[in-house]
Amino acid sequence: MKKLLIVCSLLIISACSTVLPAPDKTSSLVEMSANNKNTLLAQKVDGSTVRDGRYFQLSPGAHELEVLIVSQSFEGSTVSRFASFKFDHFLPESRYNLKLVGGSHNLHLQLRDETGELIKEVSL
Repeated sequence: MKKLLIVCSLLIISACSTVLPAPDKTSSLVEMSANNKNTLLAQKVDGSTVRDGRYFQLSPGAHELEVLIVSQSFEGSTVSRFASFKFDHFLPESRYNLKLVGGSHNLHLQLRDETGELIKEVSL
């Protein structure tokens, strides 16, 4: 478990030095975010592994996103789990934010558009 946390931390640190791609006419971008006790990493889109855990770059339409959630419990232990998020209406030239919110026992994934408007929420 500690190895997974170390690998996730290294990925996050190394990824901070690169700029995210911009959405274009053929794609949208979904950025990951979480509160300070959790880490949210992009893993797979429609069953295919992504190269960078900070975001998903998607064609327009329906997609199933798989994310890795690394949480710290109240006891100080680290818990990792995968979660799926489906959305049918990703638009081209759009930027979204997939955010992990809540505490260790009541987590939710929220998809928000560029203006911050909540589009979809899934309880985990």
